[in-house]
Order: sequence, then structure tokens, then C-alpha cells
Amino acid sequence: MRRFFILYILPVIALMAILSSCGDNDEPMPVGPDPDDADKTPLTLLIYMVADNSLGTLGFAEQDLSEISTAMSENALGENARLLVYKSMPGVNKGVVPELVEFTDGAPEPKLLKSYPDDPSIYSTSEERMAEVLEDVREIAPAKEYGLIMWSHSTAWRTEDSALPARSFGQDRDRRMAIPALSRVLNKFSHKFIYFDCCLMANIEVVYELRHATPLIVASGAEVHGDGMPYQLTVPIFAKGDARAVAEKTFEYYDSRSGVDRWCTQSVIETDKLDRLAAATRSLMETATPLSSTRGIQTYTPTSSFRTYDMDDYVSRISTDETAYQTWLTILTEAVTYKASTPYVNGNHRIAKYCGLSSNIVTSANDASKYHYNELQWWADVVSHNPNFAE
Repeated sequence: MRRFFILYILPVIALMAILSSCGDNDEPMPVGPDPDDADKTPLTLLIYMVADNSLGTLGFAEQDLSEISTAMSENALGENARLLVYKSMPGVNKGVVPELVEFTDGAPEPKLLKSYPDDPSIYSTSEERMAEVLEDVREIAPAKEYGLIMWSHSTAWRTEDSALPARSFGQDRDRRMAIPALSRVLNKFSHKFIYFDCCLMANIEVVYELRHATPLIVASGAEVHGDGMPYQLTVPIFAKGDARAVAEKTFEYYDSRSGVDRWCTQSVIETDKLDRLAAATRSLMETATPLSSTRGIQTYTPTSSFRTYDMDDYVSRISTDETAYQTWLTILTEAVTYKASTPYVNGNHRIAKYCGLSSNIVTSANDASKYHYNELQWWADVVSHNPNFAE
């Protein structure tokens, strides 16, 4: 059938070319905008709020929703954007159903768009539910571009319980979502940016896994303050599609606080640079100095139970080629286009070095099997090439 179509259509195309060449004006016809985009909003924003956990019971979810309402009272969206929130609040097991709502300028309360099945066996951290919500958003609020804000608990690439499959985004009751699973869902949809309003996601293992899902990731290398992003300040910026400016505003907001409340890290990562960063890191790994201890390397996390490390501080210690390391550093700077950190996070945890990306540190082949680390693309493409980890 395909061959028949080609044989039929080629003479037609040739005839059209001859006829068009007879005109007085040989300039190409201008290509207009896609008519399907004519009635679309420039940008639809979705906040994917998984709050059936301590963040919900402690009131942080309601606080952020209230901040969004404050922004709506000041007409934060204008004609630039629509803002939808998928919210799974505490009490799903008791009949509190997840909802998709829309906030609009001037409206005191959001409008209910859809309620999801009252089935406590369905989790907001499942691939099926997340994909369903993302599809609903595109059907209900079609736009030229989409932005995604991920809201919940998170633990970078790693699960909190080694007995479970590797899960790290979101906490819906006792279920979390593996980063590879998150990648599988998000790769099916186009997003102008993804902003993680949750802990530890400016992590090389995470952003590398998600590099095909979006051109821009904004996230925190350290844990996020319980208050999260100041939505009353950032929604108007989101409406303009400027995720980097949101990162800058969020950092400015927390950096102006005092005492233990002065606590924030922010990073902006351009994902099209990550394959090059992976290649440069792999090259350094192939000749890396064995690292017997992680002592003295800058950590972004204060607890010994789970630590993430400043990627630059780590790589600089294992590199055996200064020229190659400087090249690597240039590539890192091209990938992380904005980074900022307060002097301390989590109250009194000192951040003396902040390159904008954290990294796991593997010191032996046995380390790679812990928490399913060896199932990540960063392990396969980069870290596994370190000969010190040969089994």
C-alpha cells in the first residue's frame, strides 16, 4: 500500500510544481500558525499535589492552596495561563477522593473539574493515575505549552525502605513512585518545564533519568522548607512561563528570612546538556582514583541514613586528569544555568559548596545493588564504567 501511494502521488506532486512555476511570484508561500492552536491558552500549568501524608496532615497543602487563592485575588494569571491542581489530600482511605480543580482570577474558590474514583487501592503515585491526570489536563485545558509542578515528599533517586521497589517521588499513604516509573509517564507528555516543589530532586541520577521529559528542570539539591514555594509570589511568574525566574524569586524569598527559617537551595538544569555531562563524567570515571571514604565531601543532607553529595566536590576528588576535570566543570556549568544556596539548610547543616547538582557516591560494587541504584540510567551509562566497581 505504501509503495502504491508513492507511485501515485509523485506525478501529482511533479504536476503541481510545474503549474506553480508558471506564476509571476516564485516566492514560497508563508506558513501560518497552526489553526488548531488558535483557541488555545498560551500555557496550562498543573500542580500535581500528592498530600495524603504528613505534608497534608500538618497543613502545608492547605497553606499552599491558600497562597494560590491569594495570587488569584490579584489576577495573577491574566490571559497568559490556566492553573489546574490535582490534589490528593489526607483521608483517601476514608472517602476523601482526589480532585482536579482549576483556579481562576478573581474567584475565591477553585472550580471542580473532575473527581477521581473513590478507590483507596488506586494511588496518585501510580503510573496509571498520573498519566490519566496529564491526559485529562490536555483535554480540559488545551494549551500551546504545558508546565508541571510536582508537589509532595521525595528522596532523590532512593527509596526509604529497601524492601520496596526503588521509589522516590511522592508519598501517597505508604506508596511512592520510582524515578524510572516517573520517567516513563512524563516521557509521554510534553512540558515546557518541570518544577519540583519537593526535597532533593536537583540530583544527577534524577535529572538524567528525566532528561527526555522536558527541556528544563527546576529543583532543590537539599531538603525543601516545609512551607514550600511561596505561591502567592510565584504564580504570576509561572503564568509568564519563566521557571528560572520562579527559582530566583523562591530563593530570594527564603534568603531574606532570618534564623533557622533562612533555608533554601535552588537549581535550574537544562536537560539537553546532560548527555554531554554524562559522557564527560564517564570519561573521568574510567580513570578515577579509588574513593575509600566519603568523609569531608560536601553533603546536602544532614542525616547519615541517606546522604547526597555535591557532585563537583565528589568528581574533583576522583579525577586524575586536571584538564579533563576543567572541561567537565565547564560542561556542568552549561547544564546548571542557575544555582543558589543559603549558608545553612535544615537549621544548622552547613552548605559550603553548592554546584547545583547532588550525586550518589558508590564506593564498591556492592553499593550499586543497594536500593536498586544499578537500575538507574546514570549507573549504566556513567558510574558502572569506573573499573573500581568491576564485580
